[in-house]
Amino acid sequence: VATSGALDGNEVSARVSAKLGYETAGERTVAPRGTPVRERVFELTRERWASMARPDVTVSGLDECLPLFGLDPPS
Repeated sequence: VATSGALDGNEVSARVSAKLGYETAGERTVAPRGTPVRERVFELTRERWASMARPDVTVSGLDECLPLFGLDPPS
């Protein structure tokens, strides 16, 4: 399960989670800056993620970046 959250007043974050397929899972109180605030919690199960359509993705230029990750490019 992947989780996401949106603090009170952050509707944009809540909409992004919904657009990605997350579903409401409850709420909790957090204090990111020392002041308690309500956070809505969202979850995305593996089953829901697997059932969603996703566009095909092509990665180009990766070979040149592999050394940045400590990996050797293919020979």
